[in-house]
Amino acid sequence: GFGIDFRFTEKYFNKNNKPVTNFKDFKLNIVGNKLCFEAYYDRFKRNYYLREDKLFSPLPNFDSQISSSHWGLSMRLITNASRFSYKAAFMQSEFQKKSAATFLVWFGTEQNQLLRPQGLFVDTTVKRYYENLQQLTKLRQQAWFVLPGFAGNIVYQQFYFATSVYVGSGPQFNKQYTDTAVFRKVNLPFMSKARGSLGINGKTVYTGIFANVDYTRSTFQTLKSEYFNYKMGVFLGVRLIKQTKTKAEKQEEKRKLKEDKNRRA
Repeated sequence: GFGIDFRFTEKYFNKNNKPVTNFKDFKLNIVGNKLCFEAYYDRFKRNYYLREDKLFSPLPNFDSQISSSHWGLSMRLITNASRFSYKAAFMQSEFQKKSAATFLVWFGTEQNQLLRPQGLFVDTTVKRYYENLQQLTKLRQQAWFVLPGFAGNIVYQQFYFATSVYVGSGPQFNKQYTDTAVFRKVNLPFMSKARGSLGINGKTVYTGIFANVDYTRSTFQTLKSEYFNYKMGVFLGVRLIKQTKTKAEKQEEKRKLKEDKNRRA
């Protein structure tokens, strides 16, 4: 399977005087039976608040200078590809007739970055805790990870529930930028990823909901950082299926044709 996903907007959450966000999202997937490749790039601008407030209330006081970007390249190895279909579980491009599970290994690299030329720590409630980092303008973290995991797909007729969970670690290269210096450190953060999908995978129509969660926690000097990214959504699709015969059916058809020719002879 092969898929490309890209989304971008200049106006996001632009109702009731809420902040305007610049958002770009690009994703590339190449999914095989045993190996899956993935590449992505996300960028967010003008979407960070200067202060805490009540949920769903107007927040006119937001930071228009700070931005975050994320990119990654990764590959998944599926150990039980003869029974478990990753395409059926999370892409709905195949059918899973019976429930199945598998162990997986997800490895690759990803980079997370926060940037604000005027300084990342502005007048917020947390500034007093990071007095020695007030000159920080950019924080960049690049990790090379290996995440063992487990995935399963429970199937009942056309209904299915699929989930996968990965936990692991790997070397993370941290850089803290100020106007006059760059500080570096290598550590081993805790990393976890999860995928989930629930819906109907019919021969003509498929629909359902999905959720993806990525979490990374690391420490650099006195700065503890957490990266938490989740995506949720609803999907609906219609497929055009061309009926094809299996190898056994083709061989049986050839055998019958040969028998008919022999009888005529």
